Amino acid sequence: MAENILEVHDLEIRYVTDEETVQAVNDITFSLERGESIGLVGETGAGKTTTALGIMGLVPDPPGEIVKGSILFEGEDLLKLSEKQMRRIRGGKISMIFQDPMTALNPTLTIGNQLMEPIMLHQNCNKKEAWTRAVDVLKRVGIAAPEKRMKEYPHQLSGGMRQRVMIGMAMVCRPKVMIADEPTTALDVTIEAQILQLMKKLREKMGTAIMLITHDMGVVAETADDVLVLYAGKAVEYGSIEDIFERPKHPYTQGLLNSIPRLDEDVEMLNTIEGTVPAPDAMPSGCRFAPRCPYGNPRCMTEKPGVYHAENSLVSCFRYEGEK
Repeated sequence: MAENILEVHDLEIRYVTDEETVQAVNDITFSLERGESIGLVGETGAGKTTTALGIMGLVPDPPGEIVKGSILFEGEDLLKLSEKQMRRIRGGKISMIFQDPMTALNPTLTIGNQLMEPIMLHQNCNKKEAWTRAVDVLKRVGIAAPEKRMKEYPHQLSGGMRQRVMIGMAMVCRPKVMIADEPTTALDVTIEAQILQLMKKLREKMGTAIMLITHDMGVVAETADDVLVLYAGKAVEYGSIEDIFERPKHPYTQGLLNSIPRLDEDVEMLNTIEGTVPAPDAMPSGCRFAPRCPYGNPRCMTEKPGVYHAENSLVSCFRYEGEK
């Protein structure tokens, strides 16, 4: 039986200001096995990045706070660790590829300095050893003339090269879990395919578990084993890639998949999900998707659905309330 390296249970994160309290993440639960990949999907504001920041211990406090839940990494609850203890895990055992490489990379430091720092910090290497390992990492992520690139600054690299550097920084300490937040955003389709293939190879060779955050269902189909669908801070469906794509249960998941254009069909207009994601301070009292749901009824508007087993998936929808 496979071993879970990461388990998130009932995670709730909120942001508190003088004007309002925003529930950004509500009761999120999922697990990740060694060498496995899970995709967190949903529209902007679904809580995907906030969940990742919670795992990394990077939720800004204030105004953010983790209200409840647990995040178990190799059986140890990260929420009970001090900041000093988290620094030993962050970047070493759990790493993250941030969404925008131009802002995530320090513009005042060379690529080499930024790659060498985590190696020296987590791997107890001297500067010469760190340089050698950093060059090797750049080679592995497909950057030509790595010795030259080590001496350059982020603005001297293309978007695709900066993203490769970010992946290299995430992999340089051979982490056991890598979180990729929209790793192909703003990249053209050719570079996107190369980045996804690179992540797949790194996962296969090093056994790193990957948590992929994206709004692109096509990217998930290429890379994930399991899928967690989020909507307005809540998990609405959780299952294997086959179950989610071939037998979607939740109306929101069905809407996401129906909005993807198909190569084997000629359509004049793409399908859309009517309406918009509710504002954080104006959440429906019942199911959060009810105002946009084609199956919504008065009960959905006033009562919150539980989580129900539907075949091999977990679904938060009253339509599956009677199933086991």
